[in-house]
Amino acid sequence: MKKTVLLILAAVCISLLGGCSQGVITQVPVQTAAPTGPAYFERMALGCRVDRYELGAGFSYGYYPGGAGLRSADGTAQNRGTRWEPYALKDGSLEKIPVRRCRTDYSFGSRDYPIDFEWCVSGGEAVITYLNAGTERDCFTVLDSSDPEHVVLGLIGPPPDGGVNMYPVELNLYTQEISDRFAPFGLSGMDGIVSCTLTPDGSAAVLLRSAGSASELWYCDFASGERHELFSLLDLMLYEGPYFHVLDGSVIVWEPYRVGYDGSRGEEYYLCNVWNISAPELTVQEVYSGTYSVRRTVGGDGDGVVYRLLMGSRYALSAGEGGWWGIDLTTGVRFPVMAAEEREMQASYSLLPSPGGGRALLNSYGGSGQLVIDFEGRAVYELTPPEGTSRPDAYWLDGDRLAFSSRTEDGGIILRVYTLNMPS
Repeated sequence: MKKTVLLILAAVCISLLGGCSQGVITQVPVQTAAPTGPAYFERMALGCRVDRYELGAGFSYGYYPGGAGLRSADGTAQNRGTRWEPYALKDGSLEKIPVRRCRTDYSFGSRDYPIDFEWCVSGGEAVITYLNAGTERDCFTVLDSSDPEHVVLGLIGPPPDGGVNMYPVELNLYTQEISDRFAPFGLSGMDGIVSCTLTPDGSAAVLLRSAGSASELWYCDFASGERHELFSLLDLMLYEGPYFHVLDGSVIVWEPYRVGYDGSRGEEYYLCNVWNISAPELTVQEVYSGTYSVRRTVGGDGDGVVYRLLMGSRYALSAGEGGWWGIDLTTGVRFPVMAAEEREMQASYSLLPSPGGGRALLNSYGGSGQLVIDFEGRAVYELTPPEGTSRPDAYWLDGDRLAFSSRTEDGGIILRVYTLNMPS
């Protein structure tokens, strides 16, 4: 599950919990390691080339790997059943991407499934440009399109108790052949599957299953034909979540949970545990256990969530102890990134990881600019936001290109693509 977490940092520390009307918190220490090189990341100037695109009304920008502009072919707003025309963004000009059609049939159980949709390739990934609204609700949906030769479809069955019930099959878009790679894992018909994510190397799949009031996370190894339930390996609180994302060789699981409430402040206090489950060995390492957020529940301008932990992909960013800290989610190593005075701690931020996960954009919504954090190069780069766009939407097109988009008065989009000049 891929989500952008919004950060509204404030000078709220865990010591506040001592005054809560419920509960006293003892912070669990996280694994740390002495940083190599400078105490903080080096601050560096960022060289880049900026290409400006003016996308007319009817365009919706899709942040797919490699970048693609999508325009509604019939001029309607974005909704289910809209047919999109895809355009590549190249050197300041738009280049139309050829669209193909997939049309085949598949029988599962006692039902025939007509598979019919349109697609293209952008940045090596399949982009679905048209899927009939009725088909998506009643027949099938696309669960994973990261590899055009191994697209995972969810065949939709009768919903249990109003929920979602799907069975995953794999489709090769080039040959239009459908195969059932999930039969060896003991799925009995429509088994309550709600999502399916392939590992980056395609050797396994991670399935989220709804099991009544709880959830199960299955790791399915195609080579061995074995299925393992991952949530059972963890000491879960089952208060909120848990959430997960899939890396190359790891499944990262995190779970926020409430630990106290201060009625006088109208604030709820949350901690978070984060685990790295290595694959296919399925060994578990707790890589973070500490402050997550403060949630204000009273009315007025103070409403909102103060996050202390921003989850990226391979790396996370936390605020506290006088500065900003990075966490390698595959090892648990914690390292200083920058001092508190280098960045306004009261502003609103989001952390947007690059497709490879080694870089991230710390995007400010409070007018204080953007920072590109190179976790592996141990450097921080200042990025000046586009003029006149104090709150632009930001997307990574690939590991070296960032895009900022903003709407025009006539409903079009101005898109500025920054090609970053950074050491590899």
